[in-house]
Amino acid sequence: MLSLQFNNKVTIVTGGARGIGRSIALKFAEAGSDIVIFDILKQEAEDTTSHVISLGKRSTFYQL
Repeated sequence: MLSLQFNNKVTIVTGGARGIGRSIALKFAEAGSDIVIFDILKQEAEDTTSHVISLGKRSTFYQL
């Protein structure tokens, strides 16, 4: 399996509140990236942001 490191990087994920977008956000966080989430779903996006933060990475959410 391919192993990528994204330490000191910021990943922007649109639609990161749930589903594929959430999975992408969490995988990038696990690889070392800080995460910015853009979505219309406030509560779900805040849940994803909290999960990223629990992984030790910075994360923020913007509702669009």
